[in-house]
Amino acid sequence: MKQFLKFTFASCLGFLLSFFTICIIVAIVIVATVTGFSSKQITVAPNSVLKIEFNGVLKEQARDMSFFDAWSSTNITELGIHDIIKSIQHAKTDENIVGIWLQMDLFSAGNASISEIRDALVDFKKSGKFIIAYGDNYTQQLYYLATVADKIFIHPSGTIELKGLASKPIFFKNALQKVGVDMQVVKVGDYKGAPEMYTNNAMSDENKAQTKNIINQLWRKMCTNIASERNISIEQIESLVEKSVMFAPTKSYVTEGLVDSLLYPDELVSYFKTHIDSTYNEEKQMVSYGDYIVLASQNKSNNNKIAVLYANGGIDDGDIEGIDSEELSKLLSETRKDSSIKAVVLRINSPGGSAFGAERIWRETSLFKGVKPLVVSMGDYAASGGYYIATQADSIFSNTETLTGSIGIFGIIPNFSKISEKFGITYDPQTTHTLADFPSFTRDMTTYERNILERYITDNYQLFLHRCSEGRSITKAALLPLAGGRVWTGSDALTHGLVDKIGGLQQAIQSAARMASITSYEVEHLPKKKTVWESMLEDTTIQIQSLLTKNIPLHEYRLIRSFIDNKTRIIIQARMEENSEIW
Repeated sequence: MKQFLKFTFASCLGFLLSFFTICIIVAIVIVATVTGFSSKQITVAPNSVLKIEFNGVLKEQARDMSFFDAWSSTNITELGIHDIIKSIQHAKTDENIVGIWLQMDLFSAGNASISEIRDALVDFKKSGKFIIAYGDNYTQQLYYLATVADKIFIHPSGTIELKGLASKPIFFKNALQKVGVDMQVVKVGDYKGAPEMYTNNAMSDENKAQTKNIINQLWRKMCTNIASERNISIEQIESLVEKSVMFAPTKSYVTEGLVDSLLYPDELVSYFKTHIDSTYNEEKQMVSYGDYIVLASQNKSNNNKIAVLYANGGIDDGDIEGIDSEELSKLLSETRKDSSIKAVVLRINSPGGSAFGAERIWRETSLFKGVKPLVVSMGDYAASGGYYIATQADSIFSNTETLTGSIGIFGIIPNFSKISEKFGITYDPQTTHTLADFPSFTRDMTTYERNILERYITDNYQLFLHRCSEGRSITKAALLPLAGGRVWTGSDALTHGLVDKIGGLQQAIQSAARMASITSYEVEHLPKKKTVWESMLEDTTIQIQSLLTKNIPLHEYRLIRSFIDNKTRIIIQARMEENSEIW
């Protein structure tokens, strides 16, 4: 028996060692493959066309391919907005590139990000090179992007989604009541819409008014630019939208001036042969964005650096892609002390989050004064806590479609006592002092506790106002009408002095260089992109979560996740409403 057990143990151990050895070998092969792909030499033939495929999700920083990406047939492609812009700028001066082909597929991006890419394409056209766009079915965002092209083509059976903009937030009040959860909210600012998802069944009048103003502004700009580029009237576009043009026959898109021609994909080659080179060879004269960005990203070594620090997601939410205030503060400190870095650009794409985390980051930004230039570049969002951390910058750049402001604070304490009652769970706290068990998730707040929380939140709001007033050189009296949780577009923010200039990341980098009095420099992006190994670990976590929740309906999982997030979040929040998209 002893020999049998010894043999069995040895066999199991051998199997495990073999298994892990195979895993290591497979991982090494994958890493080598990915690394080899990223380091391969890219050459561009004369009269080449740069093809940018808009398929997947747009990120500030696209991650490298991981283990699960390599083996999954359903993975979602990530595109980096600044990689796209960088490739467009490089193509503008590349003598071998004669034009850009925009391939429109399924794509998810914020309105400000689309606008930033569109601006880069408008600048590209100044070179005299062409842009063509092709798609089977254009989403509204991608059609807006496509209108910058010299020619727009669509599949003979394709569609164009042109229907106007909408914002449709979700409200959990009734659902929370049904399961026995009370969300106790204290806020400052009539326009602070973030907690309304827990306390209301619909938008407040104030939030509804500002939302309508935002979507009307965004649509007006979109409509104006489409009309200008396609040489049709705004009235005609509005008429087409009202007549549900997205369901009209595809051929009508040509007669209405929305596209130039109906083409099958294979007919594009004939177009290139006619308009570029009669001997055009797609295999040799078409360079993909994935390859071209390798060329565009090659930096020449330079003693002068401008660091771009990315602040993406909620502040201290605990999300994989969120902002860790401690880590970002550390990065800010390191770049401030690094003598090779002459200026820093803080790229913010955040709806806010922890008030404490925002203050921690603010402190590090304030230490840049008199040391080196600090410029902020706003993405789709830089609101509430996201705006808080921008206030100390020497200059703030925003896109016209950026949502910013939302200067306001709220506190939220979920009460799960009714759920406990349903299951017969009771509590009998014994305390030494009145507030020993506050905040509590198992009972209602007392009047005394609510008064204390209200005073605390009001004090934090006053600190928020002070930071904005001091950083933006705006008196509190002038700032108050702009605060109260009000959300502004980048255009309105410029008018009210909340930002300094309209422009994207590249404009912010150029401004930082001028402030630092340097003309030659290398751009360093921080934090560094995740390694393949880090992506593998991240994907493993996601895969485990997927397995654990596969039997839970999506809407139930989201609700549960919302409860957990709010229980684990720091109570005091400087956050903008983020439970709805504008589409």
